[in-house]
Amino acid sequence: MRSVDSSLAGSSNLGSMRAVRFSVDRLPESQRAVILLRDVDALDLKDIAELLDVGLSSVKVRLHRARHALRRALSLRLTQPDR
Repeated sequence: MRSVDSSLAGSSNLGSMRAVRFSVDRLPESQRAVILLRDVDALDLKDIAELLDVGLSSVKVRLHRARHALRRALSLRLTQPDR
């Protein structure tokens, strides 16, 4: 999670960084693993599929669902900070 922390820390927005971390932590494990491997560790989709021993299409679906869930969660958390 260091890469996410570093990139958001530059924006001096601790609330945003916490919202991202909280939202990622709330994802189902299968989605959380894929999004961290792709967006934090910068692995290729094929490498993620091999690492997790799943098909490439499963990785794509999980990544899509994870990003959609994060967008939705962050949208709610950042527009309603008391949530």
